[in-house]
Amino acid sequence: MKRSFRDVKYAKANYALGLVFCACFVQEPCEDHWGTGLDAMEDALKLERYVYQSLLDLHNTSDNDPQV
Repeated sequence: MKRSFRDVKYAKANYALGLVFCACFVQEPCEDHWGTGLDAMEDALKLERYVYQSLLDLHNTSDNDPQV
């Protein structure tokens, strides 16, 4: 993966502030073709619920830090 100058500059600035950046691998969807619009909306709803639950889990592990 090729990094741009902007990405390197951003990473160095965050490191100088004591921030850590972790780039995570994003998986492709298990389906790339949906039969109907309803199927697509149901999968979008599942994804939205998963993201929301992940955010709640992250907030719960933050020791009640309101900034997280």
